[in-house]
Amino acid sequence: MPVSHGKGREARREERREQRREKEREERREKGREGPRENARNCLRGSDSGDGLFRASPSFSRMATFRVLEAARAVADEIHRLLGSRKLRLIHRAQLRDSTQSIAANIREGMGRTPGPHRNQAYRDARGSAEEADEHLRANFADGRIPAEEYWRLHNRIALVVRILTTIIDK
Repeated sequence: MPVSHGKGREARREERREQRREKEREERREKGREGPRENARNCLRGSDSGDGLFRASPSFSRMATFRVLEAARAVADEIHRLLGSRKLRLIHRAQLRDSTQSIAANIREGMGRTPGPHRNQAYRDARGSAEEADEHLRANFADGRIPAEEYWRLHNRIALVVRILTTIIDK
């Protein structure tokens, strides 16, 4: 019978990986050369007034689709990380995975269409998928399956994706 030494080997490895990732993020911040995913995550923070992202730069309207795509991908990455965690026993796993992945896929579809009703429909579908993913997260949170910190961070990011998509559709 194996002897237990506190944390399992896999848990120690994951902890070391996370420490390396945090160190790399810190180094990128210091050098001011963040990758597109980090930029998207930082954009999602916005300002305390809630509309900092929309005033971030005058080129926002031109770049909104790229920013919302990166934000949707960042949300998908976090949700996939949650789904991969063996510690969390989430409900609606398949629906959560599908709706989350659908956000970025529909945004990409809209980017490939000419301006008009078909592009707007793809963005509306992406917005609907984001709202569906948020609802599945809410159900898991209400059932006590997701820690409050994780839920609120993801909820706020999804809400921002919805706001950006609404802004793009209403132009």
